[in-house]
Amino acid sequence: DRLSQSPSFRYTDAQAREHEVWFENAESTTAKLDAAKAAGIRGVYLWMIGGEDDRTWATLHNILPVNGTPSAGAERSPR
Repeated sequence: DRLSQSPSFRYTDAQAREHEVWFENAESTTAKLDAAKAAGIRGVYLWMIGGEDDRTWATLHNILPVNGTPSAGAERSPR
């Protein structure tokens, strides 16, 4: 989805029910953190941690400050 920049997919199950699944990855997390920063939002909340793309943690570490300063050695990776 261009607006949310979140990946998604659709499928039909064995009972012919349609499903739409949305999830986050490093790129969509970066887009949301950039939007929050641009809007002056000073915090973020992550829900259901544990099933995410491993690169999401590197993205968070590189972008979010720790104790008010960017993480040591943090560099944003290009999208």
